[in-house]
Amino acid sequence: MKNPAIIFKRVSKSFNLNREDKLKNRLVSFLEKPQRFWALKDVSFTIRPREIVGFYGPNGSGKTVIFKLIAGIMQPDSGHIQVHGKVASIIELGASLHPELSGLDNIFLYSAILGVSKQEVNKNLKDIIEFSELGRFIHVSVKKYSSGMKARLGFSIAIFSNPDILLVDEVFAVGDRSFQMKCLERIKELSKRVTILLTSHNLRLLNDICDRIIQMSKINRAISPPNVFKLLESLPVGFSFKLEATSSSMLPTIGPGNLLLIKKIPLNQVKENDVVAFFDNTLSDIIVHRVKKVATGPRGCSLITKGDMADLADPWKISRTSFIGKVIKVIERGN
Repeated sequence: MKNPAIIFKRVSKSFNLNREDKLKNRLVSFLEKPQRFWALKDVSFTIRPREIVGFYGPNGSGKTVIFKLIAGIMQPDSGHIQVHGKVASIIELGASLHPELSGLDNIFLYSAILGVSKQEVNKNLKDIIEFSELGRFIHVSVKKYSSGMKARLGFSIAIFSNPDILLVDEVFAVGDRSFQMKCLERIKELSKRVTILLTSHNLRLLNDICDRIIQMSKINRAISPPNVFKLLESLPVGFSFKLEATSSSMLPTIGPGNLLLIKKIPLNQVKENDVVAFFDNTLSDIIVHRVKKVATGPRGCSLITKGDMADLADPWKISRTSFIGKVIKVIERGN
């Protein structure tokens, strides 16, 4: 089994909110008690090689900060970060582009920052310009570009830099629909050899292209399983999403690490012999069982389930408060 591409272990990052823009304010800030804003607090996760992982959450939940820490732009206050491989990032639209230089000059500058040789840039130059769809505007200074044009240029440079890890921060929030679709197709192609991390406020888009989604909460932590359940409760009936199984009760059909496509349906629509996913009693593990019986009582519908490899174990009784959804198919096998 290959080493993880990225490891975050109890990572925290804060910023000083004291006023420091003027000399007087710097003196006042020095005398004041420091005011800290915690962008991240004890965040832990692991990213496997060639995964596509989405980060979803409100503004200020720390998604961009995570990307900057992975890219080495920032350092954490505490915790441990491991990144294995060359990183290319598209963070804060146009931030890596020099406004006074032309798009063409920025291709060479940004590529050099990403560690790409001039020879390699010249080899890919035609493809970069063609993918960006900038045409004759490639010779115009970037300060005259729209946000969509900057996104096209930055994305085009990054994907031709031959990265091991690609960070894409909200690039789908700008630009026209056709270019967004082209970016999605390229991301799917790159995922065969590149680890890709995305942020977006579009949960449906992330669910369509990502192997899994890390939900960021307003308290700036990777969300816990109980809160994941709250997120699932908010999804509409019929919505399909992906989750990773953590139990071994359905071996050899389904095991830990298998990625599952799950459809949210009402509990009373589940039938005998359906395979369903649910949380255990502590809401810490995602378990997959086969339905043996559908029971109806004064408190509503419940399921009696067992794993295929658990004939000697007691059956589980699943209610609405722990039910996740019906397993449609196994997408990929775990290692």
